[in-house]
Amino acid sequence: MAKEIVREEICAEVVRLLVEERKRLGISGNSLAEKSGLSQSLISSLETNPWNPTLDTLLRIGDVLQVDVGEIIRKARTTVLKKQANSAILTANPKPRKVKGKP
Repeated sequence: MAKEIVREEICAEVVRLLVEERKRLGISGNSLAEKSGLSQSLISSLETNPWNPTLDTLLRIGDVLQVDVGEIIRKARTTVLKKQANSAILTANPKPRKVKGKP
């Protein structure tokens, strides 16, 4: 898997984890925007179609959600790399196909 694709997947996973935490805390997108000083359209766009947010954006969101952005990035990276490793294992060791009429 190309490094660029891995980075994109990590960014998307970071956003997914932040959205999950926002919802767990019961904070609306509007409230997050207001408290972080970011626009509602930026929050909505980020959550709808994850892209590579700036460090400043992540820190602002992290402050409101009271999460360690570094830890969120570590979790996202671990998740993506595990998925990548599992995918590589499955590709390298495909399930044997049954031949019709043979056990």
